[in-house]
Amino acid sequence: MSINFTEKPSTIDPCAPLIYRISIPALDVVYHGLSKNGAKRPRRDYVRNVQRMLQGMPKRITPGQQHYRAIHHAMFAAVQGGHEIHLELVENCTAETLRQREQWWIARADRKWQGGGA
Repeated sequence: MSINFTEKPSTIDPCAPLIYRISIPALDVVYHGLSKNGAKRPRRDYVRNVQRMLQGMPKRITPGQQHYRAIHHAMFAAVQGGHEIHLELVENCTAETLRQREQWWIARADRKWQGGGA
């Protein structure tokens, strides 16, 4: 099963701290996250986690970190349903304001996906 993961064009610096958006239009999912190290995290880690789910593997073997979050389950459902998953780099900000800006975006745009996961 392949992951239909596309990145929308952006003028955001992918090497600087940033806010990113993952959306799955077919499932009405909008998720915002932050990355202190630029686009490396959203481009690599989410796809890797879905690949691990498809293989029946836990997220990590570190105690307390074995479970996938709701966004991983939503992405997993999208892959199983053949739906597109979009990544967009939304905003660069300083490392000190990342959490605040992420919360701002979440409060205005995130949609709660009821498909499971923690």
